[in-house]
Amino acid sequence: MPTPDEATVKGLEGVSMPIRGLLSLWGYRIRDHASVPQIRLDLTNAGLSTVPDFAAGSLDHEVAIVPIVHERATVADADDGDEATEEDPADDSAEAVGVFPQAAMRVHDLPCAHRVASITPDEPGSTG
Repeated sequence: MPTPDEATVKGLEGVSMPIRGLLSLWGYRIRDHASVPQIRLDLTNAGLSTVPDFAAGSLDHEVAIVPIVHERATVADADDGDEATEEDPADDSAEAVGVFPQAAMRVHDLPCAHRVASITPDEPGSTG
């Protein structure tokens, strides 16, 4: 998949958007073993990350694209005094290759299923 140029990625700083919109900037429709590491790597190379992490949650959830320094400060401010060490998101990029996102896809995550209200497990599907 083509990735946005560096200027486009850096221009995302301070922007909030649905996870689905973030994926589409990279030409992806779903989070998988290819999309998550690529987007994370490109954001990290631009000094950016998402809050909350775009690899979890519904595709319609909003994420804010923030500088990595700001993300660490936010996490440190939320810390209740424990002496836990902060992890550098850049350290995760090598380990993230081949790792699937932590959230399962749901039917409503598929663009073609937006008109589906509900079905029972024994109800036959149709392609109409």
